[in-house]
Amino acid sequence: MKTTTAYQPLVQRLFTGELDLIGDVHGGFAALQVLLRKLGYNSDGEHPSGRRLVFLGDLIDRGEDSPAVFELVSNLCAHELAQCVLGNHELNILIKEERQGAEWFWGGTRILKNHGGCLPYAPSTANQQQSFIKFVSALPVALERDDLRVVHACWHNESINALRGKSHGGLVHDQINQQLLPLKKNAQTIVERCLIDQNDNPIKVVTSGLEKMAKSTFFAGGRPRKTERIPWWETYRDHQAVVFGHYWHSKSPLQRLSKIPSPFPLHHRANTPLGPRHNAWCIDFSNGHRNEEKIRRPWQPQTVAALAALRWPEQEVLSI
Repeated sequence: MKTTTAYQPLVQRLFTGELDLIGDVHGGFAALQVLLRKLGYNSDGEHPSGRRLVFLGDLIDRGEDSPAVFELVSNLCAHELAQCVLGNHELNILIKEERQGAEWFWGGTRILKNHGGCLPYAPSTANQQQSFIKFVSALPVALERDDLRVVHACWHNESINALRGKSHGGLVHDQINQQLLPLKKNAQTIVERCLIDQNDNPIKVVTSGLEKMAKSTFFAGGRPRKTERIPWWETYRDHQAVVFGHYWHSKSPLQRLSKIPSPFPLHHRANTPLGPRHNAWCIDFSNGHRNEEKIRRPWQPQTVAALAALRWPEQEVLSI
């Protein structure tokens, strides 16, 4: 008899009680350990007050030890001490898209442009890769409760509702992508095809956001981009607070390392809420650039990269 794997729903209930929500770790194992200690968690991931952890996806890529981050978080989730949503970097591996920064999984060397240095990383074993695929295949893309919502990139009600009752983000992505092929084939321009691929696939929307045509071509992630991200939170008016990552906030906006155009106004303080109801929180503080910043700017303390957590219900942002 053929057996099948029972995957978990893509939209799930968020833990009750007090939470610590952690932004994009991006392989920064050392920073994650420091942050957990600062938040009061012991070596087993338990908190004396019973608080629990919620990870916002993008556990991996770019940092020094993605395998260690994955193993820690998957163990916490297995013991119901943490929850985690699927990020676009996990999705890329599920759909077999080799991207810059994921050399820990695919192999290879990443040399920094205009520098010549190599980014160090811990490679994965075959067993770790299999365990990683199993873990992320079961991750939800959204978590919700009456007062709070969690998603990696974009809470878009139409996309969230389209994913309810479905499971395995990688398979759903590929199925929808096949359905979009005729539409993309009839597109008049490359930009139009890119926008269909991004904005008409609910999995892409929730894990990497809505996009629009860019004012000019820019380079990011080792490739030219002709579309840019839409600050969807500017029109988010639901009463539930929403917490997300993905968008490369920075401790010092003027020294931001990401080449992706910032969706945040320069005057916005990264540790404050966004949106018309002031209930949308971005807690990606560019930890994905910590590894690179150490090499590019060894002469000064890190001013851009940080790993951040939002304490709930206190609505307090802590970072290291």
